[in-house]
Amino acid sequence: MEIKQTQKFHKWFSKLDNVTSAIVFARLLVVSMGSLGLWRSVGKGVSELKINHGPGYRVYFTFRGGELILQAQRAIFNKKIE
Repeated sequence: MEIKQTQKFHKWFSKLDNVTSAIVFARLLVVSMGSLGLWRSVGKGVSELKINHGPGYRVYFTFRGGELILQAQRAIFNKKIE
């Protein structure tokens, strides 16, 4: 599966520390091999990947043909969305 990213996702990813970026990258590598792992639909064609690291990360994506488009992200801190 081909993965593409939006400018917003790229900007967020480039600001992550080395450990977090490696964990997110590893998760996306597994996704590129066809295993979405822990994810859910959030409606209107958008889904979220859950990454259980640190505060907990969510990466939002859509499918277009055979491509997975990474759109946005968020981190969960003490059950508050930031």
